[in-house]
Formats: sequence, structure tokens, C-alpha cells
Amino acid sequence: MVYSEQQYKILEEKIKKLEKENELKDKDNKLLKKQLREKDEVIHDLDKNNYRGKYELLEENAELKKKLQEYENKYNLARISLEKDSSNSLKPSSTDGFKKVVQNNRVKSRKETRKRKRTPKVFTNSM
Repeated sequence: MVYSEQQYKILEEKIKKLEKENELKDKDNKLLKKQLREKDEVIHDLDKNNYRGKYELLEENAELKKKLQEYENKYNLARISLEKDSSNSLKPSSTDGFKKVVQNNRVKSRKETRKRKRTPKVFTNSM
């Protein structure tokens, strides 16, 4: 095939445009590869520190917090019902149970208490 000079110039211009586009795409490609490497390093570091396992632990932690809240609520209800008796609720007095009797364990000593001896006052008339 034989091209005229004008067609040859047009083709050269197209080649130059394509070369410039190719250079730009090569630069973009290098930049994207660099970003990919950096992200791979981050992923590697996260895997090294077991980040994925930590996420699972966070989920488990949330579940345990919910269970703890439920048990605290049940405990508070039970404590409130134990604190009530016939004097502060509508329960009959037969449900009060036995009351503890306070016992005096103090033993009297056999010692006699000391009494103060009074000295008689002597009045003298010095007149």
C-alpha cells in the first residue's frame, strides 16, 4: 500500500496521540499498582494482628453485653420482690417468714462495782 504524504502525516499524528495516551495509561497503571501494594501491606498487617478475629470478638462482646443486661434486670426484679413483706406490699403476713431474734450475749461480770469512799469533812471552829 502506498500512502500519500498527507495520509502519512495524519497517521504519524495518530501514532503520536496514541503514544501519549499510552504513556498516560502507563503512569496511571504504575500509580494503581503502587496503591494496590500499599493496600496489600495494610491487609497483611491487619491479618498479622488478627483484625478479623477482633471483629468476631466485638460481635461476641455485644451479645454478652445484651445477656448481662437481661440478667441484671432479672436480678433487680428478684431483689425487689425479696425486699417486700407484708408491711410494704399486699403480701399476706404468712409469707413473711421467720424473723431473726436479736439475742443479748452479754455476760454480767461478777465484780462488784467500786464505790468511792467519802472522807468526812471536819469543821473546826477557829474563832
